[in-house]
Amino acid sequence: MSYNFVDKLIYHFKSRTLLKVLNNYFKKPVNYFKGKYPGLIERDLYNKIRYGLSAPLNHERIWINPKDVKHVLVPSEVKRITGKTRNYTSGLIIDWDKVEKVRPLFDEYKIQYCIKHWQDGESWEDLDVINFLRKNSKKHRKKDIDELIERFEMLDKAFEEVKNEGRLKTRQEIAPSNYREKDGILIHIGKNGEPVFGSCGNHRLAMALILEFEKIPAWIGLVDKDSIKYLDQYRKPPAGL
Repeated sequence: MSYNFVDKLIYHFKSRTLLKVLNNYFKKPVNYFKGKYPGLIERDLYNKIRYGLSAPLNHERIWINPKDVKHVLVPSEVKRITGKTRNYTSGLIIDWDKVEKVRPLFDEYKIQYCIKHWQDGESWEDLDVINFLRKNSKKHRKKDIDELIERFEMLDKAFEEVKNEGRLKTRQEIAPSNYREKDGILIHIGKNGEPVFGSCGNHRLAMALILEFEKIPAWIGLVDKDSIKYLDQYRKPPAGL
């Protein structure tokens, strides 16, 4: 059988069809690998080869002090700069000078209503959060009121759990099958290593700010080409983890 296999290789080599055969042979395992570990080949290897060992990984986990987050880069600005949605820009290295607009973190309504509720004691009803979501969120627009009430009850429960545990869990602690820190608190690394919020994980970031956590896990977003040198410090987890 081994001779048969070798004869076939020689035949395809002479016929100049060997590359096509190998491509077909490895297509399924490569596609499976790419699906299970998205961005590993295109983003990870490219970054490491071009920018060095400190370059970011796709969906990499970093650790930030939430108090250092002062600004937000909205998804529409990410799309304008990269031509991609934020789910496909994790670990993407850019020239931050192309960014035209960031806005203050505390201008974000979701951050505001979390602080007013969990810190100042205002009720979700008084803050009119359900109507806000139904008007402004495509994800929640078609949900009925009972579903949205249940969501905010779950957020209250999550806040108490995080408060009792004294930290935010990583995405893989919450869901072991989760790929790296995908879908965590999205943080871009801007000029001079500044952590910039990416509008994903509002409630978790608000919890961390209210509870005055010093280090929380975050999902890396865009990275300024001149700020790669700061990544190693963001890779250090808090003591005990």
